[in-house]
Amino acid sequence: MDLDDFSGLATSDLLDRAATLVSEADEDSDERWAAVTALRRRAERPVFERAAEWCRSTSTAHRVLGADVLAQLGAPECPFAADSTPILMSLLQAPEDNAVIEALYALGHLRVGPSPAIAAFAQHSSKRVRVATAHALVGRDEPTALDALRLLTDDPDIDVRNWATFGLGTLCNSDSQEIRDALAARLADDDGEIRGEALVGLARRRDERAIAAIFAELARDEVPMLAIEAAELMPSRRFVPALQALFDSAPDDATSRALQSCEAVTDAPAA
Repeated sequence: MDLDDFSGLATSDLLDRAATLVSEADEDSDERWAAVTALRRRAERPVFERAAEWCRSTSTAHRVLGADVLAQLGAPECPFAADSTPILMSLLQAPEDNAVIEALYALGHLRVGPSPAIAAFAQHSSKRVRVATAHALVGRDEPTALDALRLLTDDPDIDVRNWATFGLGTLCNSDSQEIRDALAARLADDDGEIRGEALVGLARRRDERAIAAIFAELARDEVPMLAIEAAELMPSRRFVPALQALFDSAPDDATSRALQSCEAVTDAPAA
């Protein structure tokens, strides 16, 4: 069954089918996720209550299913976010990583739960848990969340570093020397996307350490889009030749905007 098939079911039948799929289908199966998506679209008390019941189940698969449904139930309004918070926080104590991971993602989607309790997972032994922790903390500006994200930007796992750097650089509005230093440290990362996220974060904060890094990225054979975005955020006439050459070879809106921003600058910051 696909999403359209599930959408036509009565809520009680859809809930029963979703529960059955827990034992029939893999957690990442298209059919299971179609059922989850259909349930998320029904911001109804019976759906919330059954998902809450699943979260309290002795079955890991049911706990994961419950967290997946609560994560975006009735999105974007998410009317059950407050009611879901204690349920998901309790799920963080589950013995299985999978249940903890889905609870963290759900808390992140709903933007609920105390940051200190979530940040405690930043040093978990599982990289999958640490990725989920970064996801749960992005967009929060409490000191505990920011400290954990700074820690995670230096994680040995590439996915953890990527999420944390994106969260700290773009999704958090706070600015401090500690945040800037953490982002600047990622300018030398082996991964190009992580370097780009750090670059955008520094450019948003007008940190001059971004200038030389933007030059370096614009000089690459394949210029990353994040470098172009950073050039628009922190424009300099020094970037014009590289951006003009890039636009001439492959014109697009992002390069055009960055080029116009840089051409409009009168005083370029020192490289």
